[in-house]
Amino acid sequence: QSALSATLAHSILVQDMSYEWVSAAYPHLGGALGLGIQYLSYGGIKEVDASGVDTGELSPSDLAVTVSYGRKVSALNAGISAKYISSKIKDSASAVAFDAGAVYEGASVCGKTLNIGLVLKNAGTKLKFAGEGDNLPMELRLGLSRECMSGLTASVDAIAPVYGRFKIGAGAEYAYKVSETIGVCVRAGYNNGSADISGFKGLSAGLGINYHKYSLDYAFVPMGDLGQTHRISTTLNL
Repeated sequence: QSALSATLAHSILVQDMSYEWVSAAYPHLGGALGLGIQYLSYGGIKEVDASGVDTGELSPSDLAVTVSYGRKVSALNAGISAKYISSKIKDSASAVAFDAGAVYEGASVCGKTLNIGLVLKNAGTKLKFAGEGDNLPMELRLGLSRECMSGLTASVDAIAPVYGRFKIGAGAEYAYKVSETIGVCVRAGYNNGSADISGFKGLSAGLGINYHKYSLDYAFVPMGDLGQTHRISTTLNL
């Protein structure tokens, strides 16, 4: 078992937006403690007054700092996270939220193991700008994954936002072991979360490479007429 696992991720999004993620997990208290930092930059946005006069540029951003704990109990992996969230447009607002989830491993379907996961995300306080409170995007997620054949795993997710429409996604991963120290994963998926965007969207594709204690992952996600997004991450297990 690794003493420490650390992940760095960078996403190039549309309209000069970018997303950064740093996380680490360490075995402790019979399970694992985790710390994560997420930062979303919306790029520069021109600011104008009520008469349309240019008054400068805004740099909106979102920040979340998360502390997590999880452990395995029999065939159940369970965890909980506490998050501090800060959002900035021109003024700033903050909120506190919690996530909780569990994955059941061991259900057998046609001789293959079925994993079942359930997660509640963003249950917490409101973000308040100028005295007005905005609800966090709280949602309930149900996920299923199953190894269909050697190296091939398929999954499906159902996402039920409290303040939005129902979404669903599906994906598959094929893992191939090149040698004792090198592995390659090929991935593909689809989700209907961007149904309001016109153009080619919903599909995604990715590639992962594992070498000793290192892994490198890349994903290509088109966003219709808004453009393409690229997501890359690296993980080190010490």
